[in-house]
Amino acid sequence: MLKFRNFILSLIFLVFFYNNSKAANMSEYCYTPPTITTSVSPNVMLVIDVSGSMSLLAYDGTTYQGNEEGYFIPDKVYKYNSSQDYWEETTGTATTCPNSADRIKKTKLYAGSCLNFLYMTRIDLVRWA
Repeated sequence: MLKFRNFILSLIFLVFFYNNSKAANMSEYCYTPPTITTSVSPNVMLVIDVSGSMSLLAYDGTTYQGNEEGYFIPDKVYKYNSSQDYWEETTGTATTCPNSADRIKKTKLYAGSCLNFLYMTRIDLVRWA
């Protein structure tokens, strides 16, 4: 039993009091993560709410200014292509912008800002931006 006790005390002595002659350097204590040295492009996620209010007109309750942004280029002139059912760029002089989309006459020319004012919804502006 005495030999076992001396053996255990010797182990404890070696574990706690053994002096390593090698000097420690900072690389043993400090670790630089590998992600710091490489650049990572930002990861951004937008959450878009498509509830009822986002389907309202974007410029509702405002007056036509002539610089409304959206899918149509504001300073271009557009005519309606009835055979393919879309607005296309054209040349000519745009007519005055009506107050609402139901008053638009598809036989006339309109400025892109006018079409943005009449047709763009709030969700369209978020998607366009």
